[in-house]
Amino acid sequence: MKYLILNKRHKRKCVYVNKVKKRRPVADNFIKQLNKLKPLNLPKNKFAIFGSGPIVIRGFREARDIDIIVKKELWDELKKKYAKFIKNNPECIKIDNIEIYKDWPGFDEVNQLIDEAEIIGGWPFVKLKYVLIWKKRIRREKDIKDIELIKKYYKGLF
Repeated sequence: MKYLILNKRHKRKCVYVNKVKKRRPVADNFIKQLNKLKPLNLPKNKFAIFGSGPIVIRGFREARDIDIIVKKELWDELKKKYAKFIKNNPECIKIDNIEIYKDWPGFDEVNQLIDEAEIIGGWPFVKLKYVLIWKKRIRREKDIKDIELIKKYYKGLF
């Protein structure tokens, strides 16, 4: 069985075997999906995984896609390289189940979200506190469920 080493913040909230957290099957499936990002060769300090990704990597629930935010200079490169994959409303680059965005609704500065990203399993994820802020703003049915999952996580129930 494989294990995922998490940072100190996660240690107090997880069940450990030899000081390493056992991954949940949901997180294992998501890590397989994340491997689709490797061919894109995205520089780790220029992007972060947002949307439901920070929730899914913790094993709370499944995800259908991977939402990525990128810094402007990387967006400009990717826009040229993947011009045929550009979708509108909102503008993104959609490759298979990967959606790459230059900005994110409700946040003026994606660079901050990327710069403050936490590394989990070698991948940069937007901090859960920002996911919570975003989900509280949009409040779709699935977001309300996610808000409750995040609150349980912060209370140490996960």
